[in-house]
Amino acid sequence: MSIERPRVAQLDALLATVAKIHDTEAKLSALKEQVAREARALAEIPDKRLRIEAGFYAYWMAPEASASDIALGATGRRHPAELMKLAGAVSIGIACGRCQEDLPIRSRTEMKEVLDQARGASAFPETYQFLCIACQNALDEERLSERMAECDAADARDRELAAMRYAEYLQTEEFEAARDTYLWWLADQHNAIVCETCDAGTGFGTYHKAKESGGRGDLVVLFAACRDALLAAGKLGEAPLEANLIPAGLSQSILEGLQFELST
Repeated sequence: MSIERPRVAQLDALLATVAKIHDTEAKLSALKEQVAREARALAEIPDKRLRIEAGFYAYWMAPEASASDIALGATGRRHPAELMKLAGAVSIGIACGRCQEDLPIRSRTEMKEVLDQARGASAFPETYQFLCIACQNALDEERLSERMAECDAADARDRELAAMRYAEYLQTEEFEAARDTYLWWLADQHNAIVCETCDAGTGFGTYHKAKESGGRGDLVVLFAACRDALLAAGKLGEAPLEANLIPAGLSQSILEGLQFELST
């Protein structure tokens, strides 16, 4: 069965881009062959010392070129051992962003990574462009210590919140953030903020369900009558307070924010 090509602009654009990819791949293949020829052409440098220096430089600074092609051009031998006699750890004048020591380069892979980083943006969140191994390890340890300190602080804050009187807890930023997040989720799920028991649209608040182990559980939005019924049934974790009531205008603000988010 033959496949007929639909004549539509979108398909034309797609096929044109694919053709460009094929053309680019062909050009890239030709460039790679050219690099190989130019690496072997180092043999045409008449001065042996200059030829070895050129091969040494190309070995480190042009990692896209084959090491065997460079070695063949510079020394007449395909294996780069002759060049490697000259090549230990080398410095290319790029310093570690943390300790300011020159970066030691021990392989062409490392060199390519450094050169790629030099062409791009910062490689580390701390805006360092380059880091030596020792500084990378030190930075990893610092990050780990910071994360552990943050976890310890969060655990301590959780214990502090759990020990607060309910009236005090309802005044914290943590409660406000949890309440607003829950109301946003509820609005997103139901396109409205209503009592989760009777669907009443006014006079409700956010309350904590009772956990089986006691204390404050998940949030729930309830109309006053439904709140009183659940409290009598022992299904609320704390006695309701005025601070549980949703502030005037908050529900509308959340709904408007959700509608704006969906429209953009």
